[in-house]
Amino acid sequence: MFKRFLVVSLLSCLCYVNAFAEERFICDAVKHTAIVSTTSSGEYLYRAWNKPKHVTQKPDMEITGGTETVEGTGPCRYAAWSFAKGNVQYVVSTLGCTEEMPPEGTTGSLAVYIDGELRKSWWCMN
Repeated sequence: MFKRFLVVSLLSCLCYVNAFAEERFICDAVKHTAIVSTTSSGEYLYRAWNKPKHVTQKPDMEITGGTETVEGTGPCRYAAWSFAKGNVQYVVSTLGCTEEMPPEGTTGSLAVYIDGELRKSWWCMN
C-alpha cells in the first residue's frame, strides 16, 4: 500500500514539473505575483496569484498561448510576454530603458489593458 502511494505521489510530482518546464520571469508586484513559464510543449503560460496568496497554491488566473517579444538593443533590451483573455490583455516585461524612473530593486512590470487601453500597472520587485 505504501509503495503504491509513493509511486503515485512521485508520478504526480513528475507530471507537475513537466507541465511547467521553465520559468521565464517572476514578477513580484505589490498586489500580485505573476509567473511566465514555458510548458513542456513550448507554449507560454501566465499564472497570477492575488496577494497574500502563495505561489504554492492554485493560481487565481492562468492563461496559455501567450507571445514573447524582445525589443531594444544593448542595455535597453527587454523581453515582454503578452497574454489575452477576452478583451483583457496582460503584459509582463523585464526592465528596459524607460522614461519613468523605476523604484530601486525593480526587475520589470505587469500591466493590464482592457479593450487596448492601459487600466493598471505595477512594478515587479526583487
